[in-house]
Amino acid sequence: MKFDASRAFGAYAAVVTCAAFWFALAAAAPGSTTRFEVIDVQRINVRETDGTLRMVIAGNDRIGGLIIGDTEYPHPGRTEAGMIFTTTKAPRTAASFSAAPL
Repeated sequence: MKFDASRAFGAYAAVVTCAAFWFALAAAAPGSTTRFEVIDVQRINVRETDGTLRMVIAGNDRIGGLIIGDTEYPHPGRTEAGMIFTTTKAPRTAASFSAAPL
């Protein structure tokens, strides 16, 4: 049996093409979720599709500061870890509350 380089290359190209197609379909499969037992991170930012920051989960050294508009400013005395939720709605001020008549 004689070795034909062009047929071997054709077979190789077909196998590689099929494998690439298979991996592309597997990566784009809808509904596929990944489950983890443990995730070690320093900070998690949850963002909308437009990039708007909605929630931060972090330890005390990475928690971040005050978020005003789209800008983050250092917090003067935050030493705790935790979650920070952000919103685009205007905060309620003392002037927006009305006292009920007695």
